[in-house]
Amino acid sequence: MLSNEGLTLLRRYLLQFGQQFQRLLGLFLVQAAEGEADVDDHVIADLDAVDEQLRQAEADMAAGEMWRVACDCDESLVLAGDILFAGGPGKVVAYDAANGKSPWTGKIDGNARGLAVAQNRLFVSSDTGAIRCFGPEGSPALGAIGQPVADSPFPRDEWTPVFEAAAERIVRATGIERGYCLVLGCGTGRLAFELAKRTELTICGVEPDPKKVEAARKALDAAGLYGARVLVEQAELTEVPFSDYFANLVVSEDAIVSGRMPAGADEAIRMLKPLGGAISIGQPAAADGKAKALEAAAMRRWLAEAKVDGGQVTEDDGRWLDFRRGPLPGGELHVGRLDHQPAAPRHGVASVHGQVEEHLLELDGVAHDDRLLRPQVEGDGDAFVHGSTE
Repeated sequence: MLSNEGLTLLRRYLLQFGQQFQRLLGLFLVQAAEGEADVDDHVIADLDAVDEQLRQAEADMAAGEMWRVACDCDESLVLAGDILFAGGPGKVVAYDAANGKSPWTGKIDGNARGLAVAQNRLFVSSDTGAIRCFGPEGSPALGAIGQPVADSPFPRDEWTPVFEAAAERIVRATGIERGYCLVLGCGTGRLAFELAKRTELTICGVEPDPKKVEAARKALDAAGLYGARVLVEQAELTEVPFSDYFANLVVSEDAIVSGRMPAGADEAIRMLKPLGGAISIGQPAAADGKAKALEAAAMRRWLAEAKVDGGQVTEDDGRWLDFRRGPLPGGELHVGRLDHQPAAPRHGVASVHGQVEEHLLELDGVAHDDRLLRPQVEGDGDAFVHGSTE
């Protein structure tokens, strides 16, 4: 822990060094632009002076250090009164802010990514998705509190066998049970629900009608799916806010109910994954008499608007448009299925000229110094920081 004096020194030195390095960098750039091969003696002298100031800064800050303890909880920090909580893999540790002694350790599942204190309780969120609450000694233990989940948030009505048959047919015809599914015209969310029951797909629905979006989210949340397996965004189908090539599968609930192909054929192709991504849009035979029939001519016009070759209209259990995408033309590089958290290493499948290779992609954004990313908190003029042994 740094004292108030140590923290003041740290801030002053950082400001001073930043200004000096900017000035020295400017000199280097000017000399490079003028073609000078050697660095002026006064620049070297300035660098030596900065180096000496850095050594002095380290000594000054060490003099202001009140205590130091070994701690492997480097995920999160929060200061509550005179107690500092540090979260890390499998635990949260409390430290007395005055002397660094630890009066308590709490065990959790996963890594403690977030800490908050309110009403004399400590709340810990972990990368498992769970939130734990720790209270004062003697607090009643309530155990795990789960969200009530409905087996089916939708009524058992005449449309139930329609969506069940549609989901069965889509999975059977495409063979796609993992990855990302795009539902163009998500409607009530019933097709997304049936697909989620039958597959391991992460399902992204798009629906222009805000009332339908609200109702679908509510129903899917009641089933325990929303936010975990399914999301629904409000957007026009001609301007979908999703990235290129992300979807392994493209379907449509609106096409089943309305008998019309969804708008934005070119958008569907933009988001469809090359080398195996599939479109399966149509109506099962169970929809006969309940909705306007999808016309084969409309399906073919939709494919023409998408400007792609291939695809076929079949009479397999109703009427369906099936399209399977091949490699991108011209040897372009694309990234296929991505499974990652933000700012974590991304593992994907890349393809050049149809040849599939495994790649490990770099971290999002710019390179970072790990020592600059460690959590820190301040209180009453004191700074608590995670250090590095490197």
